[in-house]
Amino acid sequence: MITSTARDNASEIYLEQLNAFMPQMRQTALTNLLERWPEKPDEKPWVNLHLHSFFSFNGEGWSPSRLAWEARQRGLYAAGVCDFDTLDGLEEMLLAGDLLGLRTMASMESRVFFSEYADQEINSPGEPGVFYFMGAGFVEQPDPTGEAGRIFAEMTEQAHQRNQQIVQKINSCLPGPNLDYKKDVLPLTPSGNPTERHIVRAYFDRALLACDSDLDETARWWAEALNEEPDKMRKQISDLNGF
Repeated sequence: MITSTARDNASEIYLEQLNAFMPQMRQTALTNLLERWPEKPDEKPWVNLHLHSFFSFNGEGWSPSRLAWEARQRGLYAAGVCDFDTLDGLEEMLLAGDLLGLRTMASMESRVFFSEYADQEINSPGEPGVFYFMGAGFVEQPDPTGEAGRIFAEMTEQAHQRNQQIVQKINSCLPGPNLDYKKDVLPLTPSGNPTERHIVRAYFDRALLACDSDLDETARWWAEALNEEPDKMRKQISDLNGF
């Protein structure tokens, strides 16, 4: 007989496994959670079709399966994954929705620059000319040999080049060992699609490691690097997503 406490502990483990980089582990964990909680919560008139997963960046490290599970448990009418520059979460989100009885969809978001509006702020605060562009309702990945597949590959390559330039610039400004893009940043995402947020996370982890996980020492490290007060940095690094 499984006690309620054991059942809760098992559920917490499965929730964590929903964020694993191994697809089979996520699928198994989702099936196990559904077996433990088969009754679907009452549906509410709530919709969220713009959820970023760990295939681009999610502040909690959530996968499409975790997003679908959390949406179901909160009674959402529908939920959708919308990652930056990739559709890697498409199949997982749709399959999770089918398994959980949740309406799901997959979208993709990117940023483009309009030279005609180079001096005007559009929908990216503080970035004149930059426009968040989105496609919605995808049902399959593009053929990698087709035109859409080639465009995706070009976008990925451009993102890598941009990211590496960012790392080089930050490396020149911060103390200590330089960050290695391939070694320190790429492993933070399951499909090699890091964003600038992964770069921030990598620098955060590097500083923490350099200070032996001592938060006070880490705060002093950042205070010196950014010319800020240690107390201010101590408060900021206590919230990684805010940082």
